[in-house]
Amino acid sequence: METVVNSQPPFKLSLRLRAAGVLLIVGLAIEILSFFWIHPLAFMGFLVIGCAFLGLGIVLFLWTLVSIAKSGPSA
Repeated sequence: METVVNSQPPFKLSLRLRAAGVLLIVGLAIEILSFFWIHPLAFMGFLVIGCAFLGLGIVLFLWTLVSIAKSGPSA
C-alpha cells in the first residue's frame, strides 16, 4: 500500500501565508518611501504605519505556523 503525500499546501495555509507576505511587503514599502520624504512626520509614518504592517505580517505568519502545527498533519 502506497502513501500519497499531497504536495499542495492546504488552501487556508496558502491564503494566510500570502496575506502575511503582502503585509510585510506593504510595511517595507512604506518604510522605504518614508526615507525619501524629508519631514518630521516621515518618522512617524515609518514608526507607526510601517512598523504596524510589519508587526502584523510577522504575527500572522507565526500564528499560521503555530495553528497548523497544533492541528497536526492532515491525512
